[in-house]
Amino acid sequence: MEYDDIIPLCTEIIKNPEFDTLPSSRLEVLLLRATFYLLLGEHDATIKDFENILNSKDASDDVRINALIKRAALYMQLDNPDMTFKDFELAISMNPSYSDIYHHRGQVLHIIQYIFLVSYIYIYIYIYITLGLYINRKSIANLLQQPV
Repeated sequence: MEYDDIIPLCTEIIKNPEFDTLPSSRLEVLLLRATFYLLLGEHDATIKDFENILNSKDASDDVRINALIKRAALYMQLDNPDMTFKDFELAISMNPSYSDIYHHRGQVLHIIQYIFLVSYIYIYIYIYITLGLYINRKSIANLLQQPV
């Protein structure tokens, strides 16, 4: 099977009139399509599929938690850390023993710390260079004014 065929195949199953009569595992098809939308950067379609899963009374906790983890990753890509952590907290409230939640939340925290560190280093370098140039100019000016 080609990866390019995943979304059309899932869509074909989802649009089938008998889709709603399938067992609750049918929502895994929706989750698979949402995952591929996420990988392709089709954010609106991704959110719509995740919302359909999360609003379905037939979705198992595992499918809901998986959707929440992936939606949290999407919110992080969209630079919305508040919604990211709300989804992680919602997933934890559903099953505090589900280790994937903590793994992905840890990855997000690591990324945030890395971004903060890089920003701090950039600011430090900028200030150092700016002050260094100022100090060097002042030192040179002082040297030029002093007799040799």
